[in-house]
Amino acid sequence: MEKTLVSFFSPISDEKSNLNLMEKCKIGGWKAILPSEANQISLEQEYDVIWLFIGTGGTEKLVIDYLEKNSNKIIPLIVTHDHYNSLPAGMEIRRYLEDNGVNTRIIHIDMNNVTETLDQELLIHEVRQKLQNYKLGLIGEVSDWLIASRIIPESVKDIWGLDLISIPMSELIDSLSTHRSETFSHTTEEFLNKAKNSDRSKKQIQEAQYVVRAIEDLVQKYSLDGFSIECFSLIQATNSTSCYALSYFNDIGLVAGCEGDIPSTFTMILVRLLLDQPSFMANVVTVNQEENSVNLAHCTVPLSMTENYTIRSHFESNKGVALKGEFKENEPITLIKVGGSSLTDWWVSSGTIISNQDDEGCCRTQVEVHLRNSVDYFLHNSLANHHIMVMGDHQRKFENLLTQFSKKENG
Repeated sequence: MEKTLVSFFSPISDEKSNLNLMEKCKIGGWKAILPSEANQISLEQEYDVIWLFIGTGGTEKLVIDYLEKNSNKIIPLIVTHDHYNSLPAGMEIRRYLEDNGVNTRIIHIDMNNVTETLDQELLIHEVRQKLQNYKLGLIGEVSDWLIASRIIPESVKDIWGLDLISIPMSELIDSLSTHRSETFSHTTEEFLNKAKNSDRSKKQIQEAQYVVRAIEDLVQKYSLDGFSIECFSLIQATNSTSCYALSYFNDIGLVAGCEGDIPSTFTMILVRLLLDQPSFMANVVTVNQEENSVNLAHCTVPLSMTENYTIRSHFESNKGVALKGEFKENEPITLIKVGGSSLTDWWVSSGTIISNQDDEGCCRTQVEVHLRNSVDYFLHNSLANHHIMVMGDHQRKFENLLTQFSKKENG
């Protein structure tokens, strides 16, 4: 996406001041040009952004005249600053565009810190572009118990651009059978050798490898960018688990969610696109209002997020292969969830890892985290069960993204 500001100045403004403002914009790979030079900008993709730098007041009509000559596919963003009546002009332009059905908003910047603000905005719009026609596979069905985690695919497509592709569980099972003659792969050997401990047989671990290979077949067949799997149906049909496969795919950059939970998997997709990091999808099993902390647990976790791991059975079924990962304590995290039938509701809080837990009454990977925002949310306003943990404090980044592209915040 172009890192170019189309700069507007009043005909009566001071040329020296104008040039000074444009020079301040030329940091971090950004450039500032005049409208007469705007043919340098390539605006071909839907949802391309054009950055309108309002250098001075008195530019309102100049901006509107310029926009009328450009494709209606673009999103104009109004960039203002603290001097020369920039913001007043930007406010007038924003309202005019809104009244005429044009989606826009004002980005108000500090001229001494232009790059950080604009780079953050650029990343958000790159996420929006990457979501257009993003192919998310649903292998099997949404699990029966996810009664508050259903979506309207047409609404999600309209708002986010995401394509949901339904794949029968029978296809995965058929593919699974074609791989059962394979020997241990190097990747599976490494997975076993690096484990802190294991109570699973070599045959069970080999079966987990076959699930990886079978899913790879479907990813290739349907050109998937990510997927969620109805993992309990797989267990019932084959005694195989997908816990290792989900860990593997999230570590190599292909988002993989559990239980056919589309809202949670979509949240993981946003994490990957915004941060290029894997994330941990988990049940919220305990809320401690006094300590403002929660315990999270699930039977899979990207191994790159952990300090070490043990290979265990799947918690509820005691079958197959699952992972008990341990996280580094006192590390910052962000907990996030996007939900609702159109994926337009959301909640996010930064926090800190307190400790790893070891409770045989919960899923294998268990961690307690202290949160910045009130944990009362989980009891009164929560967006269903599963929430997504990512390493690092990224609350502000997600707030900036989600306030632009979804309708409201919960909690």
